[in-house]
Amino acid sequence: MSNVSHREVARNAESGERIRITALRGPYKRHSPEIIGLETIVNEKSRFNDGSVFTELSFKNSESTGFLDATYVDYVVLEEVPGMNVKIHRLSEHARIPTYGSAAAAAFDLYAAADVIIAPGETKKVPLGFAVEIPDGYEMQIRPRSGVTWNTKLRVANSPATIDSDFRGEVVVILDNTHSGRYPDGAVHKYGFTIDGKRATGMMYGSYLIRRGDRIAQALVLPVPRVTFEEVAELSDLTETARGDGGFGSSGV
Repeated sequence: MSNVSHREVARNAESGERIRITALRGPYKRHSPEIIGLETIVNEKSRFNDGSVFTELSFKNSESTGFLDATYVDYVVLEEVPGMNVKIHRLSEHARIPTYGSAAAAAFDLYAAADVIIAPGETKKVPLGFAVEIPDGYEMQIRPRSGVTWNTKLRVANSPATIDSDFRGEVVVILDNTHSGRYPDGAVHKYGFTIDGKRATGMMYGSYLIRRGDRIAQALVLPVPRVTFEEVAELSDLTETARGDGGFGSSGV
């Protein structure tokens, strides 16, 4: 391993490789020069047009984040990141292909393909506008996005939702609006909200307007073992444990 410019790192490291970069980093956001190390996955988002590296990951041994500002870096390929090809077909011209929010994101973001208004207490399906072919032996799990959960009263109703490998219909996200619909002072207001907290007029207070293109959930593709059930004659045929039939908080809160 030898010193090379960070542009050479970006050009030479293969897409999908996990690399470790060590660099002498100059002052950035009032930080003194320091030796930093980071691990990242090389993908198209981690490169500028000129081939230089960009990352939003936290640097190890540093509290700062931002551009990798280094003239020379050392790098080594740690391991190949396993990939998977998933066939996807747009059923709507407004459908967006799922994307990863960062180089190391575990889940990919899902985008609404249509405008949907969800009133307080309502449950609605939000179409994503595509169908997928998940490989045999895997499932796609739909989960909430933390930002939507924190900033709104919208909840993924059947989280984690499962998309089976043999399903070929349109993928949707089922959302509950758990807002009470009551304004704190008891007044009646005719406005709702978008998922980024802005007002949306002309609807019942506490309603949410999902706009086409909003990131409403996230998903993972995970392996699913095929289970064979073996029926036994007696409860005592099950392996005895210290917990036994204890449940519903029996182990403490």
